[in-house]
Amino acid sequence: MKNATISIGTKMSLIKMFTQRQIEERAYEIGFSKRNSGLEAITFFKAFTFELWNVHEITLDIIAGKCEDLQYGLSLSKQALFERLEMGAKLMKEMLGMAVNLATKQAYSAEVMGVLKQFENVYIADSTTISLPDKLKDLYTGLGGTNADAAVKVQAVFNIIKNQFEKLELFSATSSDGKYTDEIVKMLNPYEVIIFDLGYFCIKSFREIIEKQAHFISRVKTNTIFYMKSHIEGGKFEKVDILNILRRSTGVVDTRVFIGREKVDVRLVAVRLPEGIINERRRKENKKAKVKGKTLTDIELELLAWNIIITSIPQDMLTVETMCEIYRIRWQIELIFKTWKGCFEIDKMNNIGKDYFACVFYGKIILITLMTALFSDLKKNIFSETGRLLSMAKFFKNLREKLPELIYSLSFSFLSARKIIELISDILKRCLEEKRSRKTTERVLLEQHLPEVILINTGLS
Repeated sequence: MKNATISIGTKMSLIKMFTQRQIEERAYEIGFSKRNSGLEAITFFKAFTFELWNVHEITLDIIAGKCEDLQYGLSLSKQALFERLEMGAKLMKEMLGMAVNLATKQAYSAEVMGVLKQFENVYIADSTTISLPDKLKDLYTGLGGTNADAAVKVQAVFNIIKNQFEKLELFSATSSDGKYTDEIVKMLNPYEVIIFDLGYFCIKSFREIIEKQAHFISRVKTNTIFYMKSHIEGGKFEKVDILNILRRSTGVVDTRVFIGREKVDVRLVAVRLPEGIINERRRKENKKAKVKGKTLTDIELELLAWNIIITSIPQDMLTVETMCEIYRIRWQIELIFKTWKGCFEIDKMNNIGKDYFACVFYGKIILITLMTALFSDLKKNIFSETGRLLSMAKFFKNLREKLPELIYSLSFSFLSARKIIELISDILKRCLEEKRSRKTTERVLLEQHLPEVILINTGLS
């Protein structure tokens, strides 16, 4: 791909991330570097990030060897490395914050899904659970039973316009997504959108988001109470059955309702699915219910025939069709989680302790964050030049093979510009999404235009 480019800003920021001075200054501040000799902070940092990507069986002996390879004249035993892990964990946590800040600064206001340009930012909230060695169960409690006794839940908030993580936080696997909803609400600003999975469903939070002049998109819990204002009784709230609303429609619903005791005013959007999808949905849910010794009710079976969403976004900003497409964007973060576990093997941990785990885990997250920043920049440039999209899964898989050469080139910035371009171009050739008859959700949204009323209001027309 001769015309594939990588911006100078991203290249120089990645190089800056690896400079010894910056890392050593941060290490000195937290107390990692108190001696004039021995293991250097930049050696520790590189050993627990880039050097471990292609290592499938991580041990202290291997990491100590990596450190010796990186730092000329260093002699480091497994025990000596173990003694630096506590401070090393603090260093890696600091460096994760630095990496996220770098990625956010490098994020572009993408020439992405045109219909989303009317919002400041669009986020996806989701979580993934990663099993850990049992010895970490006091730190990160697992679900137990047939599941692991120790497991960590990663709460992630991903910006789909900038292709960047805004939040990455660790909790015990027993923590609920619902409790994290408050943290998500706090971060929202006016004219931003958050797309929730069902686990984050919270009517109180929906009201707070509306009060902040932000927006949400969410699926609906089956036990949600719906109300409409009665025209007969002077505007009093009247409880309504959602099934009656659905059955009276022609297969598409777009109406205002009020939900919960709080009577939060929301837009109810629903589309009846094709029969083949309905039957498959019911088959899967019946199977799940049978395993749990339950039987689906008639109401539950009927609701499975519909794609049902509630939102605070007005009708003149997003159509029903676009709303459903936008909710499907959630698959992006699922793909990212699969990449974490596939390409980065973030779910594969040996029988390691607290600080050892923190160093390895933060190291992998740092790498993911930086490589995602690189993907974001390249995706923008490639789409601008060719009109084609990059596959994130293919990108990480091919980048993994070329990473040693790339890091070596980044270490010698005065010589490496041409080499870096060559490496990236070679990777990109293998990562373009294949042409297909059915358009992806992302491409559908890319080809949609802003509603005329929004173009007028924002001065984009």
